[in-house]
Amino acid sequence: MPNTKVEISGTYVIKFLWVVGGIVTLLYIASGLLMPLVVAAIIAILLDKPHKKMLKWGFPNWLAITLSILLMLVIFSLLTWLIGSQIGVIGNDWPTIREKGTEKLNVLSQWTNQHLNWDYKDYVNNNKKLVHKAESLAKSFLSFYQVLQKAFFQSLCYWCFTSRLRSGC
Repeated sequence: MPNTKVEISGTYVIKFLWVVGGIVTLLYIASGLLMPLVVAAIIAILLDKPHKKMLKWGFPNWLAITLSILLMLVIFSLLTWLIGSQIGVIGNDWPTIREKGTEKLNVLSQWTNQHLNWDYKDYVNNNKKLVHKAESLAKSFLSFYQVLQKAFFQSLCYWCFTSRLRSGC
């Protein structure tokens, strides 16, 4: 009967953890450079399918590139409009949302005071880290959106340039 036991040396585990930790650290440090490149690569890959399909249909290369880019711009514009309109709807409904939220928070506060003897107002006032984390999250989201826009433009330029080179112009 063969031995089915898997033996893993402790030094291999430590080496593996060092390599994985190094890769994660490198990715974290280089995220400002790598994120636009990854987004650009994803956009270029997504644009390649319609481009090839239009070439199969007999479109000239320049028209296939132009239509693919226009398709991407339309989709990106529609997504931006959709997100913007939803933010507008939330903004218009904000007084109602705030009123309902305040009502629910008061009910929760009364319940926690009665059952747990805990007042959330003291906790929030004493916990400045919560506010800083919320600000940090908002800054990160806006930074990511800015990086996404940069990557979109970079991938657009890259894709146009490489398509031009492939066509031999």
